[in-house]
Amino acid sequence: MKKQLQYLKIGGLSFLLMVFVQGYGQDKNEWLNKGGFYDSIGDYRKSIECYTNVLKLDKGNAVALNNRSVAFVGIGKPGLALVDLNALIYSNDAIADAYFNRYALHQEAENYEFAMGDINSYIKLNPKDLVAYVLRAELAVKMEYYDVAIGDLIHVLNEKENDIDLQIALAEVYAKSNKLDSATNLLNRLSLKPEVNEEQLYIVNALILSKSGNYKESNEKLNLFLLNNPEGWGPLKLKADNLFFLKEYENALVLYQKIMASDSSDYALWADIGHCYLQLELYSEALDVLSKSVRKRNAQPAYAYLGRGIAYFNLKKYNQACGDWQKSALLGNAKAKEFLKAHCVKD
Repeated sequence: MKKQLQYLKIGGLSFLLMVFVQGYGQDKNEWLNKGGFYDSIGDYRKSIECYTNVLKLDKGNAVALNNRSVAFVGIGKPGLALVDLNALIYSNDAIADAYFNRYALHQEAENYEFAMGDINSYIKLNPKDLVAYVLRAELAVKMEYYDVAIGDLIHVLNEKENDIDLQIALAEVYAKSNKLDSATNLLNRLSLKPEVNEEQLYIVNALILSKSGNYKESNEKLNLFLLNNPEGWGPLKLKADNLFFLKEYENALVLYQKIMASDSSDYALWADIGHCYLQLELYSEALDVLSKSVRKRNAQPAYAYLGRGIAYFNLKKYNQACGDWQKSALLGNAKAKEFLKAHCVKD
């Protein structure tokens, strides 16, 4: 299973098992026990057969639905896992683990809005699970819901105030959300702690410098970090962004492409490559890459629509340009609104 899916909960319904098996026929008990055994040895196809037999006898059996969904993930069938989890939640919307497992599947599929809804429901039902708050904070950062991430990290730090990694993560989120004073104050406090080494703070420092417009100084910090961590995706992306803002478009393009070679599914990164092509006046290349970014699941579509509109405009496809700028503007991009007003709105 991929990283996020390791969090799927298969044992979380044990309390239900004790309740529901009372009054079951022997066949149901046997199938549930066999399913659990096959799960324990990783033979998910056989466990699916067992849980399916339970469901033939008891269509809404919560344990079978939950555990079969996890087994479906084990054989690479997340769509079928979702079907079972949807049925489970429909029949009983108070089972926290069902929401957690569905969150994990949506997160893996990059359906972030659905994932956020499910992790919210899980936390509402299980508010003492601190790991869930950290996971929601990570998801919120991906969605740029920085205030949510900050709130969750502070909540966890109230219980684990000496957790250095969480404090560093909070400082990074402060920086990403342009709360630079808060980021700097936390960074300074961390730098005084004897258990924190300077290298741990390079990324936070680089983020603060970048957000402050000090792109060259930011890259100096990143280069120090990358000496020992040459394949760090996040630092490489920040370095490429800094190069772009320094108008070193060819160098930025090379770095974006290097990152893309290791993660071709990051369609927001395709938008970054497209904007480099725009700056280099390679409009056909930009149109091709930005169209791919728009067609695929891109977490930041407004930037891709903005760029594709610029490519269309320079290729003298004005109607398409205005259409893309309108989409970008509706998604909140201020620059797209300027282009619409300058080139598309008729008196």
